[in-house]
Amino acid sequence: MTDLPELSKSAKRKLALQWSSLLNQHKLNGEHLQWHDSQRDALSRGGRIGPVDGWRGRRGSYKVDERLVDREGIGPSVAIAKSRLYHLATAYWQLWSVSAGCEIFASWLDLLKGQVLEEVASIWKGHSEALDRWYERACRPALEKALSPKVGEFESWALNAELKALEQATTYQDIETSSSSAHRLNVSLINNWMKDEGYSNEDLSNILKISVRTVSSLRNNGDYHGEDAVTKLANLMRRDVEDLYLL
Repeated sequence: MTDLPELSKSAKRKLALQWSSLLNQHKLNGEHLQWHDSQRDALSRGGRIGPVDGWRGRRGSYKVDERLVDREGIGPSVAIAKSRLYHLATAYWQLWSVSAGCEIFASWLDLLKGQVLEEVASIWKGHSEALDRWYERACRPALEKALSPKVGEFESWALNAELKALEQATTYQDIETSSSSAHRLNVSLINNWMKDEGYSNEDLSNILKISVRTVSSLRNNGDYHGEDAVTKLANLMRRDVEDLYLL
């Protein structure tokens, strides 16, 4: 698997600050560790309790529906994961080149997705067994579901960028080929005529009032002669200008 390229110190610093800002924005900097207990207490006080798979407490009370408690914390976790993936993808986008191919950036995105999952997991896991179980049971699947389409969006960045580059390269090549074909001199005709007439480069230079370099360009299909020199030569050869170009 392709490794991630090394980011600059400034890029790493920016990502660190962005992560800290996201934690504060979504209140995932400590108080979130009590969210589930608080939600469980609130549901109990509000009567949002009921039998779960027929389970009944020893004292006759019903257990809080853990499915309701499981929802707590998922929204902020998904939000921070999406933003983090965007920040990371943007940072590494600066290091990717279309010449490397869109598949390379796609492989980076797989690694970045794994990094995001690890970072979000570190927010929740390692504090209690209950939170560890919750993360694997409810939060991680929600993150996987939310991040997969985002990865697809970022993969399209590279795909579209490479397609655009290839289309531009093809267009430029077609223009150059078309231009070259339309203005390619029939050097065989010119050289045979000069040989038959006994003209040297210096002779044509004097007759046509052009430089020796221009005559050489005419004889070798160079880029120095220009249309005026071609017209003068065609007149001397008693031919139409079009006759001096290849079809």
